[in-house]
Amino acid sequence: MRRLAIAAALVAGACVTPRELLLQRAAFDLECPQPSLTVTELGFGLNAPHGVSGCGKKATYVRDPATGQWILNSPTTVRERPEESPEAARSPAQL
Repeated sequence: MRRLAIAAALVAGACVTPRELLLQRAAFDLECPQPSLTVTELGFGLNAPHGVSGCGKKATYVRDPATGQWILNSPTTVRERPEESPEAARSPAQL
């Protein structure tokens, strides 16, 4: 019975698509829930780099063809929001 449970768990895990793996990894790295993430293909093919953005952050990932795992390939960057920029904080008289 235990072997059957282990086999079922392995089969269930095999149903995860590369995109779902990417979203799981990016949600962790960007500290952002998966529904808030946007994926952009940055090339052609399954192993092409992919950009992921969400929650004011963005990162680039590449897929290891040997393992199928997504690897963070850039520093995680925070996109500056207009209300947070130094120019937005100044009054019109200071500009």
